[in-house]
Amino acid sequence: MILYRLRCEGEHEFEGWFPSSVSFEQQAERGLLSCPQCGAHTITRALMAPAIRRGAGDGAPMDATGDAAMGTTGTTGTG
Repeated sequence: MILYRLRCEGEHEFEGWFPSSVSFEQQAERGLLSCPQCGAHTITRALMAPAIRRGAGDGAPMDATGDAAMGTTGTTGTG
């Protein structure tokens, strides 16, 4: 599963889980995705900081800022 940060045409950002990048593209092309805040169907992937592992056995992966990346369950809207 892939977690994407998504953005609608109204600039709302939210997260969505997809089995693959192809699955996201297919759903977006068919208009199956919608913004949870405004209902817009034009959805694109927003830039997202990658999770980076510190090393073998060094604990949780870190995000691009060096903070420990937190697990996410479900979709949350921001802004």
